[in-house]
Amino acid sequence: MTVQLIGETALMRRLAAISGPNAMQRWHQVIGNAAVREQKLLVHRKTGNTGRSIHLASATAQAATTDAGGAAVYLEFGTRPHDIKPNAKKALFFASQKITTERFGAGATLNFNLSGSLSAGSIRKFGNAAFVLTKLVHHPGTHPAPFMLPGAVAAVQQAGLDPIVDAWNTAGDL
Repeated sequence: MTVQLIGETALMRRLAAISGPNAMQRWHQVIGNAAVREQKLLVHRKTGNTGRSIHLASATAQAATTDAGGAAVYLEFGTRPHDIKPNAKKALFFASQKITTERFGAGATLNFNLSGSLSAGSIRKFGNAAFVLTKLVHHPGTHPAPFMLPGAVAAVQQAGLDPIVDAWNTAGDL
């Protein structure tokens, strides 16, 4: 029994038209660099560390991969509510932007809400800043702020695939 693949020669011509030596790898490198650029534009900026960590990890003939460090995974997918406890010390000490010591008075001890709640913390005022000293923070979690996938999608959409599609379509007609 013989099997004949209808359109095999047209398919081979199309593949040859868009391939060539290292053509797909170069194409994926261009798309990967464009994805990095888009992701850096979309990332939520607080310190800029995550944006600086975005880079093209690899570009092969099959795919391009971008990578990001810092808080990228937490920004992309968000976090669940969780408790924060001190690791090496007996208490947590941090600056608070949401608490005004004028309202509570310096050194006030109370339970209060910071988009979550603190357990019996105390507020200290140093200059114009308010600092909190506590043993436990109930963090409410964060909403996702995706930038990796939307950046990659935007890069592919802006990459201008028209020349490849045209080469593919015209090569099969020869």
